[in-house]
Amino acid sequence: MSSSENDVFSGYPAPVHHLGVIDSTNALALEALANGAPEGSLFIAEAQRRGRGQRGNVWHSPPGGHLYLSMLLRPRWPLEHWGRLTLCVGVLAAEAIHAVSQQPVRLKWPNDLILHGAKLGGVLCEARLEPPAGVVVGLGVNISGSAQELGVPERRVITLAEMSAGRVVEPSLRLKLAAKVATAVLAELGCPHPAFSEMMARWRRLSVLPATLRDSAGKQMRAIDVSDDGQLIIQVDGALRQLNAASGLLWEDV
Repeated sequence: MSSSENDVFSGYPAPVHHLGVIDSTNALALEALANGAPEGSLFIAEAQRRGRGQRGNVWHSPPGGHLYLSMLLRPRWPLEHWGRLTLCVGVLAAEAIHAVSQQPVRLKWPNDLILHGAKLGGVLCEARLEPPAGVVVGLGVNISGSAQELGVPERRVITLAEMSAGRVVEPSLRLKLAAKVATAVLAELGCPHPAFSEMMARWRRLSVLPATLRDSAGKQMRAIDVSDDGQLIIQVDGALRQLNAASGLLWEDV
């Protein structure tokens, strides 16, 4: 790392790997997880050729000062709670982005970071269940340049630079954000008894809920809350249901 990168991560308790153009930070981190790398290990890339998104989608990852980060976490709580990680990391990422940019980031279930109605970033957690078990926490945030430069015209996306004076952000913001998120994840989730109820309360305060959805058949429903175990609570035909996956849902008013 350069001296400026060392300054940003001074005191961070795990290795930080700053990489150039690679296939995927999550893929590299999963390999490191299997090889016994320490909890908190960070992998930060300049660009990704095969960045990963939810449900096998591609995360467009061009060079230009965006954040592509993966870190290792070895949860010390029951396996049935691991599914909450995506929502919890979303909270910590949104709070960190606000801290470094003053932008009012909101959360869309299950993994999107939303700014002014457009997608600013996303979280992807991938678990390894066989020993040495753990989770790779992946985070992508659009920071520099414009949404058009990201090459995803079919989506409403936004960058932090588009909300900044002169449409530029300081070069160090990307690494400051990485350090703040990683430190918060270790502090709040790298412990035996995370405060999940308090974390879910913070998620609700930051969320875009309530919101109107349509399924793949065009049926309208209302998303009203999330359960304490991270499932989306919807109201459809006067009845409440819980969903554990977002596949096929269109968010109409986000």
